[in-house]
Amino acid sequence: MGVEVSIVIKIDMIISMSLILIFLNYMTNSAPRGGFPGSPVNKEVVERNRAAGKTTETNAQKKASFTNTKENESMRNAELFFQDTFWGKLGYSSEPLNVNTYEGHQWNVKVNGDTVETFVIDKRPIQRYTI
Repeated sequence: MGVEVSIVIKIDMIISMSLILIFLNYMTNSAPRGGFPGSPVNKEVVERNRAAGKTTETNAQKKASFTNTKENESMRNAELFFQDTFWGKLGYSSEPLNVNTYEGHQWNVKVNGDTVETFVIDKRPIQRYTI
């Protein structure tokens, strides 16, 4: 009987630890993230950044669209990648791809695995790229 009680206590401890870990993970990933509407603002940091010439516009989200004009035969089977991560098809039969992105992000157009065009997001809030 002592072994059975010990096993039940251990199982109970494992369940309790699991619930604690789930709760901590939830709390960590549920917090408001900086730069998004409703996120907390540290006024001292904002003033320090403003004095250093850094503004929130520099880090503001940008909108970019990528369109295949179907004028270049070599782009018939193009694909769009964020850096090296596949984002979507950008071939002749594809709809334009619209993304939320940030200044400095690199978007690559690949055909048959080879990068044929690279776009780097700049300061403009809305950007349109064609291939």
